[in-house]
Amino acid sequence: MRTLGTIAFALALTSCNGFDVPAQPADGAYPIANAGTGSSYPQGVAITLDGTGSFDPDGMIVSYRWSVVSRPPGSTAMPTDTRAAMTVFQPDVVGTYVLDLVVTDDSGHTDRSGLRIVATGAILGVDAGPNGSAMWLDMAQLSGAVTTLPGKTATYSWRFVSRPSGSTASITNSNALSPTFVPDATGTYVLALEAWVGDEVRTDTTMVDVTASGISFGTGNLAYTYSTAVDRVVYARERAGRAEIVKVDPTTGADTALDIGAFTPRSIAVDPLHAVAAVGGLGIVVTVAVGQFVQLSSRAVPGCTAAQVALPYQARVHCFPIDGDVEPISSVNMTTGEVTQIPCPVRSPHVTSGAANWMYMVDGASPQFYLYDAFSSPPLQVLGHGTLAGIGPPVIAAGTNQPFAITGNGFAINLDATLRFDLHTSVSAGTFSAARYEIAIVSGSQLKIFDGMGQTLKLDATLPSVGGTAPSAKLLAYSSDGHRLIIVGGTAAGDIAYTVPR
Repeated sequence: MRTLGTIAFALALTSCNGFDVPAQPADGAYPIANAGTGSSYPQGVAITLDGTGSFDPDGMIVSYRWSVVSRPPGSTAMPTDTRAAMTVFQPDVVGTYVLDLVVTDDSGHTDRSGLRIVATGAILGVDAGPNGSAMWLDMAQLSGAVTTLPGKTATYSWRFVSRPSGSTASITNSNALSPTFVPDATGTYVLALEAWVGDEVRTDTTMVDVTASGISFGTGNLAYTYSTAVDRVVYARERAGRAEIVKVDPTTGADTALDIGAFTPRSIAVDPLHAVAAVGGLGIVVTVAVGQFVQLSSRAVPGCTAAQVALPYQARVHCFPIDGDVEPISSVNMTTGEVTQIPCPVRSPHVTSGAANWMYMVDGASPQFYLYDAFSSPPLQVLGHGTLAGIGPPVIAAGTNQPFAITGNGFAINLDATLRFDLHTSVSAGTFSAARYEIAIVSGSQLKIFDGMGQTLKLDATLPSVGGTAPSAKLLAYSSDGHRLIIVGGTAAGDIAYTVPR
């Protein structure tokens, strides 16, 4: 046996089938063996082995010899005529067979070629389950089934064949028959269940149609907040020249509206207990008990734009200007009506406050950053001052009982801004769940959820489009138990709220 032929045979087996052209000797050309192309066949089917593609460049092939190099345990199958150019092979056991063809020419030179045959039948059936449906960001359950011959054990795995644009969903326990995945974009997901025993592979697919069911809030709503105390989205709007505050069940759409006066509302906030809401307008602030939904007080704030309001406790509201260069901060005692004017240290203030007597203010026009004692007397004593990387855009509430917040340029910061975590994205809305210890933000139409202050990205999802338009987020809020995330997004067609499980 020549060495080159052995190498050619080894290479042929590596690629499962085929033939190799050997180097030529001085006393005549070597023959070229060609055993044909192997494939997969059901167990017991008669397979024609065809070596007639073999040839000798300077003579003729004078003999053929077929042999079985390897076979599944228990098999005794052999070609019916091991000396014929064409013969029949019938695999008698499910599994992989490797066969060898050796040809000899009229000069006594030999060459060999191998092929692989996979006898199927160990897998009797693969069923990925019926087509189904799921809701956006709700857990989708898959249920597959694989049956095999007695004594045969299949290995299986799920994979996505296709999924909606923007989806980065992954399958949890993909090697189980009943895995799950969280659909992070609306549309159709096609999944395949693939099972194999040895070299035998069978596949089946299923489809999951994912939709989003939201509650329409209509158009013209000016400012949103959320009260964990009553589990309601609370927003302000103007109707026929009068201000209304509306609270809505985000899961059913049931709402209640309250007329609070003849003005145009501009901002809204709730106190740390989420029991009282403050609505600010030009020169006016109104407070409302969220549970009973009755007006508590209305106070004039001369010259105040109330672009934003903060309610550190129920008896005081801080009103913030559009431009701190031309207007001070106005702090209103809602019991007495007394207004304290405080110089605004930044041009474009953006604020958030929480239950720990703190309030952040970041300048939208510079890197300036301030931390206030929102409960102090006189009001708004400065606790700290610093800078943020780049221009500091709006501060977004990260939770009413946590000493850190999220900035619009994507920083999670602690009480004195000495600890920061870069989320590497701009932020248009955000919230924090103490129960789950996670941050949720929206950047454009992308919802991202991080653990803690942002060390690990837990979810990256695309907000459902409304009439083909990507919505802009107006509110993110966790329910009091942290197991639901409320999202309000808006387009020109109106605002819509989604409640999704966490």
